[in-house]
Amino acid sequence: MAMARPTKRTVLASLGKKRMIMLDREFELGTSQAEAKSAFIEALASSKRASFQNVIDELPVAELKRICRAHELAVSGTKAELGARIRGVDDDDGETPQSAEEEQLGLEFDAFLQRSQPTVSAIVPMLGPQALKDLLRRLQEGARVATDLASVSPGIQSLATALEDACSLPVFLGELDRAQLASICRHYALEPGCSFRVDPRTPAQFSRECAQVCGRRSQVAKSL
Repeated sequence: MAMARPTKRTVLASLGKKRMIMLDREFELGTSQAEAKSAFIEALASSKRASFQNVIDELPVAELKRICRAHELAVSGTKAELGARIRGVDDDDGETPQSAEEEQLGLEFDAFLQRSQPTVSAIVPMLGPQALKDLLRRLQEGARVATDLASVSPGIQSLATALEDACSLPVFLGELDRAQLASICRHYALEPGCSFRVDPRTPAQFSRECAQVCGRRSQVAKSL
């Protein structure tokens, strides 16, 4: 009896824990290295960012061949052919409905992000409580932007609105650290394909370029 078509979970189960840790870091899932392999499988399998396609794209040819052997599939061909075989797109009946739906949703979401325009009020909810606390302090000390929290209504959106009223986007971006700026760029698809790990720019240079990109996107949106 032929083995069932590979799924994201069965592919993940075929990998070693070391590879799982690397994938977890790549997709910024934050799973502790002390966790069992099953925890990494669950985190990756549940992540929309770590889609079936994206996981396969991160794997080297040797591991793709190992996955093919584990699922009784042919191991010949290029990396693209191996990946397609694992996903089932070269079978007579094509992709599973779920895979097609996920891919379409991903394309629609990417297009949505490309149309989106970053704003201070939209970025604030992306930051955690401690990050926001540090940001308020830096804004007050570095940019002389003080926020009277006593006068702000409870809720993160109220704080976001208050910060947007108090400072411009370039000033706001200038007080964020490098990791936060990179996360914002990824979220809004501002610099697709950029490798933030080896980028030589300083946070100040990076924030200025982010602001410039946001500004260009704003001008394009106004012209439409």
